[in-house]
Amino acid sequence: MIFSNYNQLATSKIRKDILGLASCGIESVLPKNFMSQALKLSNNNLVFDGENYSIAGKRIFVLGVGKASVSMGREVEKILGVKNITAGLVISNIYNGNLQKIEVHRGSHPVPDSHSVSGSDKILKFKDRFNLNENDLIIFLISGGGSS
Repeated sequence: MIFSNYNQLATSKIRKDILGLASCGIESVLPKNFMSQALKLSNNNLVFDGENYSIAGKRIFVLGVGKASVSMGREVEKILGVKNITAGLVISNIYNGNLQKIEVHRGSHPVPDSHSVSGSDKILKFKDRFNLNENDLIIFLISGGGSS
């Protein structure tokens, strides 16, 4: 059950049923539960939405924004393997785990602040910092909060 206060809230059968349904819905959209279905690595090919993208000889960068970008980044590291990722940067107001190749920059939500702006500036400078070109692959992760 995803709700830490389930016992306090589940005071009737209808409440238990509603909390169970809500928990199932929330669990289904957690990155750890859907990313491995959406993104796969197979024989030097990144498979996304049924399309194959060769990663042979390519540098892979992971960028992202939003509350779930940290957990999505963690799943990308698991799926691709950190050895296949050159570098990354995500901006999130939630930091919930260690990433090996992807830097986490703290931003704010729902109203952008100076930290959000400096994180956005870091993403924009990725092109020059790594001399990005048409041979590179960028995976960009967007989740709630990314709009700010």
